[in-house]
Amino acid sequence: MKKQLLIFFLPGFVHVAIKYAGQTSKSFNGSETRVTLPELSDKFRKMTSVTEKQILLDLLNLERSKKHIAQIVNRVHTSAVSVDALMEIFLGDHPRNAELSAWVVGDLGQKHPEMFIKWLPQLIEVLNSENVHGSLKRNALRILEKTNIPDEFLDAATDVCFRLLADPFEEVAIRAFSMGVLSQSCERVPELWPELQLILEENMPHATPAFVSRAKKLMTKFRS
Repeated sequence: MKKQLLIFFLPGFVHVAIKYAGQTSKSFNGSETRVTLPELSDKFRKMTSVTEKQILLDLLNLERSKKHIAQIVNRVHTSAVSVDALMEIFLGDHPRNAELSAWVVGDLGQKHPEMFIKWLPQLIEVLNSENVHGSLKRNALRILEKTNIPDEFLDAATDVCFRLLADPFEEVAIRAFSMGVLSQSCERVPELWPELQLILEENMPHATPAFVSRAKKLMTKFRS
């Protein structure tokens, strides 16, 4: 029987998948079952995904420092573990794990926003959610700010950022990153600038220095 041997390396693990392409195997009752490549591939993919997720969770819980986060970002970028496994944690049902992953998501997204294009609908959904930690919203916005947002997602991203910016009770950092996304929106749809300008002028008199500084930069940019 001809065998195709594939060896997959992950940190601390060696997984071996043996595929019997188009071959048959006999069960205990003597019946034959054809083994297909897609079946073996799906099983192995699911096993690998769980392993990558656990590796990431172990790393995230190991240490909280800028150096350590940078190492995790590099692991994901070089595909030692996948961005899919990272986003499964970020978007998962365990708030503590999601918060731990947010810093990695934001740093990776700012350096390599192209890796998150397929996740834009979920990132926008995070921004529209009321019951998520602020760190998730901040880091979702950090990615959007650096992403050339496809046209099909621009309206949704613009709408939620206008809402976040106009909310005086929202975190300062979230409002500031929202300005960055809206700057891109106004570049592509200049008709949006008057609305953005109005919100900035209404909030500047009682805003923080960081808000005022960023707002002034936007006004200078779009008035010139």
